[in-house]
Amino acid sequence: MDERRLGLEYDSDQWHSSTKQQLKDETRRTELDALGRHIISVRRTDLWGSYPALELAVGGFLCQDPRLPRRW
Repeated sequence: MDERRLGLEYDSDQWHSSTKQQLKDETRRTELDALGRHIISVRRTDLWGSYPALELAVGGFLCQDPRLPRRW
């Protein structure tokens, strides 16, 4: 059985833009990674920008090509 675990975490500009919060987020993600949970940080531009960064990151983790273009 495959034990890979993937989580997506939305980092809003309001709550995740300070250096202190970014360090706290990175520490938490490092701890989760040690437990076998890979967390991909998602920002507004990843969802609404023209470059498919989110699709490529998830596809890379799953070893699959993303379905492009976006459908939203």
